[in-house]
Amino acid sequence: VSEASYASDGFFEAAKKFAREEGMDGIIQSLPVTYAKMVPYTAVQLASFEVLKVALADVGDASVIKTSSAVLAGIAASLSSQPGDTLLSVRNSGSLNA
Repeated sequence: VSEASYASDGFFEAAKKFAREEGMDGIIQSLPVTYAKMVPYTAVQLASFEVLKVALADVGDASVIKTSSAVLAGIAASLSSQPGDTLLSVRNSGSLNA
């Protein structure tokens, strides 16, 4: 649901409204598109953080290593999830029938 007013009465009212309007088909149809965004993002974020943490181990302070690794991992994860984010945007606009 891309309308901010859809959940103006709260989460539970929005969930009831969504269930009435879309049913389980609406939830199930959006899962593959959501996974196409979230799985690459999470995998790249976790893997790149660990690799960068080891690669930057000689830099010095532990907080600098962790912060730098986290920032770079976040950038890499954002780039990896862009195709899935595009699919999700198309799905939310109603142009894609998953």
